[in-house]
Amino acid sequence: MVDPKDLNEYFGFTAKEVYIQSQKHNMNYAEIEKWYDGYLLGDCHIYNPKSVVGALTWKSLKNYWTGTETYEALKAYIDMNFDGLKEAITEMLGNLPCKINPLKFLRNF
Repeated sequence: MVDPKDLNEYFGFTAKEVYIQSQKHNMNYAEIEKWYDGYLLGDCHIYNPKSVVGALTWKSLKNYWTGTETYEALKAYIDMNFDGLKEAITEMLGNLPCKINPLKFLRNF
């Protein structure tokens, strides 16, 4: 995702796809956008498919991604506090803006 080249639209649902599906399922696109507008890859807005499909299927806006991982599994990473992760999470939970540089997390194999 860091450097998708011409593949950015394949990392999730595009804004256009979400808009079309929101109309098809009689849901408010602006509300879906507020909840699930996740990534900007180049000039392409990308939405998390699991969250959008959950919202459209159940006609309910909520955090569907929280069901994909337990806190216990994430706690080990938070406690390591790699590159200030613990502070960043605390800031986000406090509704403060937090800049993340995904290039710092690249691994060389």
